[in-house]
Amino acid sequence: MASVAPSDSMATDAPPEMREALEQRVRELTEELARVRKNLADEISRREMTQRALEGLSRHDPVTMLPSRGLFDETLDEALIKNKSTGSKLAVLALNLDRFRTINDSLGHTVGDLLLREVAQRIDGCLRDGDSAGRLGGDEFFVLVEPIADVADAERMANTIITAVNEPFMLAGHPCTIGVSIGIGLWPDHGETGDDLMANAHRAMSGAKKRGRNTVKIFEKW
Repeated sequence: MASVAPSDSMATDAPPEMREALEQRVRELTEELARVRKNLADEISRREMTQRALEGLSRHDPVTMLPSRGLFDETLDEALIKNKSTGSKLAVLALNLDRFRTINDSLGHTVGDLLLREVAQRIDGCLRDGDSAGRLGGDEFFVLVEPIADVADAERMANTIITAVNEPFMLAGHPCTIGVSIGIGLWPDHGETGDDLMANAHRAMSGAKKRGRNTVKIFEKW
C-alpha cells in the first residue's frame, strides 16, 4: 500500500496551518501503515512457527517424543536406499515390553505413560550414531541398527537394550521391573523392503515371547 500524500493543488492552495496539519496526518498514517505491516509480518512468522511445531508433533509420539511410525518408516526407507548403494547391512529390532499391561492396569495410565517415557530414554541411551528408535504404539517399539557387520552386532544391541530395560524403575513412588522381548530382522536376508523387515522382526518378537519372554529371537524363514 502506497503512502498517503497531499495533492499538489491542496498543498499549494491550502493555508500554511492546514498544510501543516495535513502533512502531520500523512506522517501519522504512514507510521500506522508501517506498524500494521510489521504486525502482519510478525503474525505470519508466528503462524509459520506454530505450523512447523504441529507438523513436528504429528511425526513424533506424544508420550515418548520418539519418532512415530510414519517418521520411522521414512528413516528406514532412507537407510535402505543408502545401504543398497554401499552394500552395508542393517537390522530392524521389534520390541515389546513384558508386564507393561499389568503395571498400566494396576497403577493407572499416568504411571504407564511415565514408564513408557523412561523406557524410551533407556532405549535411546543404548543407540549408536546412525541408529534410531521409534514407538509403534502401545508397548511396542522399533529400533533401526545400521550399519552392522553381521547378525552378532544386532544381537549385541538387543541384549544391551534388555539389560537397560531390566534395571528397576521408580515411578511416582512405585518400584517396578519389566522385561522386553525383541525380534530381529536383517537386511537383505529377511526382506527387501522396510515393511517386510518390520513385519518379520515383529514375527520374531512374537517368537521371543513364546520362548519365555525377556529374550532375543532372530527371524527364521520357514
